[in-house]
Amino acid sequence: MSYLVKNLRKITVIKFGTIFALLLILGSSFIPVLSVSANEVVFSRVTNAKLISDFTDEELETLEKMSDIMETTKLVSTTENSEIKTRFQSELRNRNIVFHVPESSLDLTSAKVLQITQNSEDFYMITVPIVGDGYNLFSNLTVTYSCSGKNEGYQETIISQGLNNKTQIETYANGKLMKSNLLNEDFLSNEQIKKDMKNVQKQGALLPQSRGFANKVACLVVVLGISKYVATVIAGACVGSCPAIPVICAACVGGFVALGTGTMSSVVACFKL
Repeated sequence: MSYLVKNLRKITVIKFGTIFALLLILGSSFIPVLSVSANEVVFSRVTNAKLISDFTDEELETLEKMSDIMETTKLVSTTENSEIKTRFQSELRNRNIVFHVPESSLDLTSAKVLQITQNSEDFYMITVPIVGDGYNLFSNLTVTYSCSGKNEGYQETIISQGLNNKTQIETYANGKLMKSNLLNEDFLSNEQIKKDMKNVQKQGALLPQSRGFANKVACLVVVLGISKYVATVIAGACVGSCPAIPVICAACVGGFVALGTGTMSSVVACFKL
């Protein structure tokens, strides 16, 4: 399947960056919870059913896209990491990137850079956490760069407390509002989210191994600590772009891995099951 469509290249790459950003969120050390490796997680049909029994079809489809994306994700060298961060900071100084939070909310010291290959084409993506009172820990700004250093587009995902204590998600592409979505889910504190994700990892590590695609998804759920709430937030931010245009979907889900619980080595190990 072709992931890059010429006439939609700009917006597809932007959305690709969003999914990537969400992936980065989940795969980083920003959430200091239990470290579970893929080798410590074993699966069966019963295991899979228990792990994802409460997930909706939309949430499961989004996690499947996450699995597809992560299979092409690569770590970058120290030089590449430095170059992309320098380029990003230069664009901030020159006001080439429009965002909707105070600049002080961009946690540049915790920015994560990874590389993803889609349709034989490589992209660099940098995910910067948006931090501060009122922001869900999955809020982020993600910029996509070609290997030549061209800014292919950027996506901002702001998750906050909305009306009646519900979870509000706003997504912006190239500085313009794409979607504002009030979920029918109570807004959880970051401390509660971390606790729930840690519990997912603990429970998954204790459950009794078969192989196959479903088990890769289940492995990601455990390694990344994807609770029901987190799955709902991922789908809420990304379902509009999944599965219509795969690269758009990839942009949305990607940042969750950057700021989450598992290490990239643990995530990659899921694809060896």
